[in-house]
Amino acid sequence: MAETLKADFGIEVRFVPGTPDPSRVFRSMTALIDSFQIFDKELVQSIDNTIEPIMLLEDIETGSIRAWLRNALNSVDDSALKDGDWKKVVGAYLLKAKHIVVRKLDGKTVITNRDEIKEIEAEILQAAIATDIQRIPTYRPIPEADIAQIIGNIGTALSHLSSTDSAKLLTPDGEVPFNLTLKISPDSLRELLVKESLSNDSELILKIKKPDYLGESMWDFKLGDHPMQAKIVDREWLTNFQERKVDVRPGDAIRAMVRQTIHYGFNAEVVYQHYEVLRVMQVVPTFEPKQGLLGE
Repeated sequence: MAETLKADFGIEVRFVPGTPDPSRVFRSMTALIDSFQIFDKELVQSIDNTIEPIMLLEDIETGSIRAWLRNALNSVDDSALKDGDWKKVVGAYLLKAKHIVVRKLDGKTVITNRDEIKEIEAEILQAAIATDIQRIPTYRPIPEADIAQIIGNIGTALSHLSSTDSAKLLTPDGEVPFNLTLKISPDSLRELLVKESLSNDSELILKIKKPDYLGESMWDFKLGDHPMQAKIVDREWLTNFQERKVDVRPGDAIRAMVRQTIHYGFNAEVVYQHYEVLRVMQVVPTFEPKQGLLGE
């Protein structure tokens, strides 16, 4: 790393010049950075939920593509933290946790056992405790579902690369290669963590944020103030929508029978939720209030 840089860590993707689909390298790099940004937000919850991590791009080197990044930390209320340079300590913890995850995945092709995720959880918790920055020590483990999510995100990011490519994480704890042979999806990982699933059908009004015009993926809705995704399995209504026999305009909602399935983990925590629109009853149009003259 160049001495003039203030970067904390780097991500390197090596490729063979002249190979096809050059954008794969950039897609992988972007997805890895996004994955670690999401992971940082979960990691700081182990220490103090008022800390907000921000990732900054310091430099990009060519040849191979190497991105140098820096962690910046803000806190709304740092009264629960000991005096001293807590930002430096927390920053070191974020780097160590990334190193732990990538190192633990080395040499694996699949993850079939929940214990493998719990090992990562335990090692990250020990790294959080070792920071020793809380006035009252109440360090919390990262939920297994969040660890499964970062593993799945890394796997998805690396899936863009070919067998002739390679990638590694560069941290003060050393360089560790990303495992390109690990083929696993976030969904299959989450299934390892599910002990019980409960379903409930209810009639709801869902505001449409983003429809799916092809009928193969999720629609984006808002349930009150909460965003949610759901697949519409009402084939008759969906066909009419795609054939423009149903008029759905920006801002409209649907009244529908919706199945909510909640998947619970081994500690009764919610691992994830899944929604399906079983039947669309009607489109609920948006009515804009008429603008009258003052005094009318």
